[in-house]
Amino acid sequence: KNRGEVMASFGSAPGGGRARSAPSVQVYNALHSLTKPYKFMFQDLMENRDVLSYKIEELGEALKAHYKIDEFSSVMVPAQEPVTVLGQIACDSNGKLNPQSIILEGDREHSSGAFIPVDISELMDYSLFPGQVVVMEGMNSTGKKLIASKLYEGVPLPFQKPTEAAT
Repeated sequence: KNRGEVMASFGSAPGGGRARSAPSVQVYNALHSLTKPYKFMFQDLMENRDVLSYKIEELGEALKAHYKIDEFSSVMVPAQEPVTVLGQIACDSNGKLNPQSIILEGDREHSSGAFIPVDISELMDYSLFPGQVVVMEGMNSTGKKLIASKLYEGVPLPFQKPTEAAT
């Protein structure tokens, strides 16, 4: 319908003019600043992956409860009926994410982190970005490509509960 079009925008793009002065940058604490590359928070890659996997599972459980989904399937198993899978959006190349480059990295619990290309041509409305945790429902008749028919992509935040003012 409106694929690839900007549906709404906020504000205007910065003008084409040049800045009159260059921004200044100063080191806050030069004695304790990092002078060489370090690992992310001093963690190894397996620790990072475990944290990401935990977050994917946590978001998956929230989506499962909100949309009343029975169970998740593996992205690798062929099925002749619609399946519901949990995973993280990724791109099959280093370029920009587009409808032909979308792949889904399945969660570790159900899919062992396997990747599968996704055909989103049946979806009317969608907004995807790399790293986004989603639940997709669709056909995976060969086990090599998921043809998505439904996309569950977010859980609304709970309303703020009013607190009583101390008097």
